[in-house]
Amino acid sequence: MNSSIKIPTSPVVLPAPSELLHAPPPLNLPRWRWRMLQRQIRRYGEGVIAGIVLTILVMAIIFAQHLTPHSPTAASMRERFKPPFWLEGGSTAYPLGTDNLGRDLLTRTLYGGQVSLGVAFVASTAATLIGASLGLICGYLGGVFDRLLLRLTEFWVSFPFLVLALAVIAVVGSSPLVLIILMSLSGWVYPAQVTRAQTLKMRELEYVHASIALGASSQHVIRLHIFPAIISVNIVVWTLSFGALVLVESSLSFIGLGVSPPTPSWGNMLNDSRTYLQDAWWMSVVPGLALMMTILCVNTVGDALQKFSSRHLYA
Repeated sequence: MNSSIKIPTSPVVLPAPSELLHAPPPLNLPRWRWRMLQRQIRRYGEGVIAGIVLTILVMAIIFAQHLTPHSPTAASMRERFKPPFWLEGGSTAYPLGTDNLGRDLLTRTLYGGQVSLGVAFVASTAATLIGASLGLICGYLGGVFDRLLLRLTEFWVSFPFLVLALAVIAVVGSSPLVLIILMSLSGWVYPAQVTRAQTLKMRELEYVHASIALGASSQHVIRLHIFPAIISVNIVVWTLSFGALVLVESSLSFIGLGVSPPTPSWGNMLNDSRTYLQDAWWMSVVPGLALMMTILCVNTVGDALQKFSSRHLYA
């Protein structure tokens, strides 16, 4: 027996569990957390800022009646062409100036946002629901349904939307409901294509085949395996289509095919200001800035959601 081995006579003292729980974290942990926060800010910071600005703008539009005392349609010829309050001749009663009929531009811009954003919101939601439903059904069933959807989307993309809008408005007239229907019919193609592609991808996964082999019904497979992926991708699609349809509604109103005056919308406000670009530039700048900021913020939020979803949800 080797006599050089020494057995320690003093007991080994282990730290108590309470001391382990309250022990200070490693020195490099805050540094790693700070680096992770920096990466997240670089990756999604623009989307967060755009989301905050968009939220403030939307809340101001929703509660427009509580933010301004003026009526969006009441004219006052004595107050016409008043500049914004920071210019000579301006007044704090009309902080962003008045138009050619003496109507407050801040009031008309906020109420016009209710029309433009409301029509685009309903139309983009309806278009996403229609397109996602068709893409899910045809992508899961395949066969003749899938080929029929492909031919239908190819035909619809090639058909000029402006010609359809002109024909429908010439027959039934212009109203927000007509705009919603037209914009919904024009915006369902992209959600249908994206949903069909995602459904085909999910349908070929091994655990989906295993679920079908074990006797799961189509309803169970769609609800449990395919529908969550469809929801995540269509949130991104809806965000991007919402910004596009805001621009479509403003364009139709600008050329006289959208909301008819005196109901304000950003498009017909820009149309009314064309004659006064040199004398009353604020008539076009105020609704133009509101339209530009809304579309910019919506597209930035959509890009951030696309990055997040491709990295964490269905990558």
